Amino acid sequence: MAWPAWDASKAEGIGFITYLNALLPFMPAVPSELPMRARFARIGIGPGLPFDPAKLDPKLRTALEEGVAEASQELKAKAQQQTSSQGFFGSRQQLGSDYLTFRSMGAMLGIYGNSSEEAFYATQQTGPNGQVLDGRKRWVLRFEPGQLPPVTEFWSVTMYKLPERLLVENPIQRYSIGDRTSGLKLGTDGSLEIYIQSENPGADKVSNWLPAPAGPFFFVARLYGPKDPVLKGTWRLPRLTEVK
Repeated sequence: MAWPAWDASKAEGIGFITYLNALLPFMPAVPSELPMRARFARIGIGPGLPFDPAKLDPKLRTALEEGVAEASQELKAKAQQQTSSQGFFGSRQQLGSDYLTFRSMGAMLGIYGNSSEEAFYATQQTGPNGQVLDGRKRWVLRFEPGQLPPVTEFWSVTMYKLPERLLVENPIQRYSIGDRTSGLKLGTDGSLEIYIQSENPGADKVSNWLPAPAGPFFFVARLYGPKDPVLKGTWRLPRLTEVK
């Protein structure tokens, strides 16, 4: 395979079709998608087809660019409001008629993941004011007594910086925190507070510190072997609270 070199700036626009065409030979069309593939072919999308935006009719190119920009904006806005992974991963039958939208959100937020029965992913990307979370502020993720994630296996909370969606370098080399974290401290009442911020919260709290970048971030809580309260929605990840 002659894989096309990755260029993030191209992938954000109609140049993504170059990458799509390179991948489509590995994705045989299922019967329900044949009409869709036929429509795609009319604008140069197809298995192994060459794609050069410069050779497009100017009106078609403008329409494609506007369509990609509009769809991207809508997708990002919808993805930012999601708080769990339910409906993002699985077969077409599991995801339903709007599977393309949900798989796109899943890919945007986490590339791929397990089905909900295997693992449940919960996230928060904005604070109470609707703004993207910022690690320069001090945040607390508090699990009340008896409300730790109900799982049969284990759980963790992993930090990611934005816009890269990559792990965050930090002085204690901690990239996630959870029930396997050595030295994690519970309150005397059985509650658990996780401190999320860029600055070290102090010697008495560092055991429960999940370092954040000094800027935008989001985190993902992963629950492996989620129990019924998670799957049925009676247990929810608590909202972050800001400490002034």
